[in-house]
Amino acid sequence: RTMTMTPPPCLRWAGAAVLLAAPLVAAVAYSLASRAIRVPSKRRKGWYLFIGGYTRSQQADPFLDIGGIPHDESKTAAGITVLWLDSLTGSLETVGVCPAGENPAFLALHPTLPVLYAVHEVEDFGGFDETDCLGSTGGVSAFSIEETAQGQVLLRHMDSLPTDGGAPCHVTVEKSGACLLVANYSGGNVKMIPLHNNGSLSSAITAVDQLEGSGPDLSRQTSPHAHSTVLDSSQETAIVADLGSDRIVCYAFRASTFTLSRTRETRLPPGTGPRLTLLHPTGRFIYVLGELTTKIHAYEFVRQDTGPGSTTVEGVSSGVLGKLLFSQDTLPPDWKESPKMNDIEIFNGGRWAADLVLHPSGQFLYVSNRLHDLITCFQVDDVTGALSAVGFTPSGGQTPRAMQCTPDGRHLLVAHQHSHTLTAFAMDHITGALELTSQLVVPLASSVAIWR
Repeated sequence: RTMTMTPPPCLRWAGAAVLLAAPLVAAVAYSLASRAIRVPSKRRKGWYLFIGGYTRSQQADPFLDIGGIPHDESKTAAGITVLWLDSLTGSLETVGVCPAGENPAFLALHPTLPVLYAVHEVEDFGGFDETDCLGSTGGVSAFSIEETAQGQVLLRHMDSLPTDGGAPCHVTVEKSGACLLVANYSGGNVKMIPLHNNGSLSSAITAVDQLEGSGPDLSRQTSPHAHSTVLDSSQETAIVADLGSDRIVCYAFRASTFTLSRTRETRLPPGTGPRLTLLHPTGRFIYVLGELTTKIHAYEFVRQDTGPGSTTVEGVSSGVLGKLLFSQDTLPPDWKESPKMNDIEIFNGGRWAADLVLHPSGQFLYVSNRLHDLITCFQVDDVTGALSAVGFTPSGGQTPRAMQCTPDGRHLLVAHQHSHTLTAFAMDHITGALELTSQLVVPLASSVAIWR
């Protein structure tokens, strides 16, 4: 099945300058100017952290019909928060907050250019400055990251486009920077958007694929919900997790012609609610995290070039999920005896998984579980892909929605949505153990992007 390609209307943005009187803040004009933020000393080694968040207090809580997850509703994100992480000490420092439109909930960086992308997890996107009426859709924006000779960093809004689906919750950038893929949660579809040479968004050609189906959970699975898009190392396979229909959908992907063609769908156990997928560095295994069951399902990842069952489409040899290797719970064996169970059992029986990340060495896999506010560490067998639980660590906050490992493998960053915090952990490269090093307030934190 090949996606239909349609040219949506071009969007143009005219910004209005906003002046903020604070030591760390400079002028912002959405498409004409930018926000200046302080740069930590060049003598220090570390990373800039861009933290996405929700500007609407009740966003992304699936339990609103029973009161929602209790939290301080007076705090909301003011945009994209910028932090500095000292790579030696693990200490965090607030650098600034940059206006970034409504609900810049998930962030991704361009693979080669200093450009940051944010999806706006809304269903009523009105453009970056909310002046247009674009219908029932979310949006995506591009920001250039600029360093000046005076030692400042500028986040400059480049452009924005609608995603042709409501509540986009994930964005992936192809490694050559040719295009990006957006997963629209409530829209239940996937959109491909080409990128210009400078990293800005192109509306010349786009493609949208609508998913179908549903699952047994009547509160979460009455329709398809695309939750994430991942590309394999060859960039020839796109893998989409559909939480609503308990499926992983694989596509043959060609960046040069901006085409996606479905090759195979893999059904997971009913009620799994697949949220994210993660490929092992060897390329032989793929891990699927079930949000609704808190289980990891490991599959072979295979490439079939010719013959019966071939997944070669238009000259692209794509990968697909092979046989199921194992399924494993990510909660500790005694999780039902937790003192928290009396308070959280009402929420999906106490199961609500969020994120999974792999240590750069490939030796450890980390999974965050909301409600229990817990991070599970697994040791990974790189021959068989098997996982062995080696530790369960309190996440240091409430609702650990997103995590990222620093490229040097020294620290794990955890964004807590409902305690409004970003937490840094030191990572033991031998045992995988975590040790909390620092924490800062970041309202309704929802994602982390790490920039040199």
